[in-house]
Amino acid sequence: MKTLTTLLFTLTLSCFALAQTTQALPTTLKGTMKAMSANLKTISVQVKTPPIKPTSADLADQFVELTLHSKTFTPKSISSLPKNQQADATSLYNQMLDHTADLGAQLAVALRANDAAKAADLLKQLLQAKTDGHNQF
Repeated sequence: MKTLTTLLFTLTLSCFALAQTTQALPTTLKGTMKAMSANLKTISVQVKTPPIKPTSADLADQFVELTLHSKTFTPKSISSLPKNQQADATSLYNQMLDHTADLGAQLAVALRANDAAKAADLLKQLLQAKTDGHNQF
């Protein structure tokens, strides 16, 4: 009986932990961008107030996932273009997101290495990429 109780308790904890770490991705581009922005804001605050928290790298990993997820959506600025311009615009959009995801992955590495200076530099680059992307699309 004790073994069964322990097994059930362990299973319950495992399910709870999995539910906490597995979050559904947003279903809209706007929702995805808001989640990306929230992650960057949280990371920025954490980098400015050392020591860097272990969760910062996890947030950067989530940022990368959200960035790549953004590629599943077509911005209105692209869908409103003439059909013959949409493919090139989509390609540029995807290239910008790939670059942003790469910066996010580098940020996760810097955070895991507790390199606040590198993380701050990457955050500046990410904020510039955000500005560029929003200006373009």
